[in-house]
Amino acid sequence: MVSIETLQASVGVGLQTPVGLAGDLNGNLLVTDLGANDIVRLLSTQTVQPPVSDPIIGVIFTNANITGFCLNAITNQTYNNDVIVAIQSEAGAQTFYTMGDSTDPAGIPNPGPTNSVPPEYFSCQSENPRSLLNPLRPDVTIKAISFQQDRRPSKIVTARIRFQVANPNILGKNPASFAMDTSTLGAKLWYTTNGSVPAIGRAGSFLYTPGAKLNVLNGTNDVIFKVKGFKDNYSDSAVVQQTFLFADSAKTHIGFAGDSMGANGATLVLPLDLALANGDTIQSLQFRVEVQANGGAPPLRALCACCR
Repeated sequence: MVSIETLQASVGVGLQTPVGLAGDLNGNLLVTDLGANDIVRLLSTQTVQPPVSDPIIGVIFTNANITGFCLNAITNQTYNNDVIVAIQSEAGAQTFYTMGDSTDPAGIPNPGPTNSVPPEYFSCQSENPRSLLNPLRPDVTIKAISFQQDRRPSKIVTARIRFQVANPNILGKNPASFAMDTSTLGAKLWYTTNGSVPAIGRAGSFLYTPGAKLNVLNGTNDVIFKVKGFKDNYSDSAVVQQTFLFADSAKTHIGFAGDSMGANGATLVLPLDLALANGDTIQSLQFRVEVQANGGAPPLRALCACCR
């Protein structure tokens, strides 16, 4: 409150025709002095409380550690995998938020007491909190403000969060045997070999089976290979391109060095020619040997297996 002494002193030294009275956020009085054509501030003797602390918009990674589920403050960040989005507020304050598509910032109103309240979150709590974004959105902006009675509100805090599929990795340069992966869990990789941009379900686009080895050989031609990652509620990855050269092709080869002949009753020991392409492995081997008798006799067939 304004002390009587302060008010009397102010009146005694300056006020001529006071006609209006108002208060500021610090508890002081503003008096309109019509006679002096002035506004006089009467200082308050009360202890002014600081404004409410700004809320913190952040993310929590789903793999908790020994310190619990702790918030990582953000303002503008892109993620390649799911994260929990939360807002941390000063104890005793009430926080409100708005959010919307980042590509339309004018459509995201400033938050106030009539807007939504975020799920409750305490610093480094032991239980996984409920995410503010459910489901996720490819590109979202969140605004938050905190209030408490008899105190000035916090500033409006803003954060932009993007979710995008990580660019695929092409593993190897051999067009006859290579693989792919991406660090985004659950993403699907679509690829083309005709130079066109991959798209889900489009003619000429093919869905990659995780862990599979691809063979894109096309005669003796070099191949322009393109791959792109997709996931629901995520922005697509960039198109990753690689030109596979026929000169880099190497296929696994199994066979004999040449024909062999032997006399009736002879035992033949034949060396097996085995060449593995880079990255290929042999777990077991099975092949057929055909023995043909001279003189037009019917061929003899035998099946020989060589195990691990």
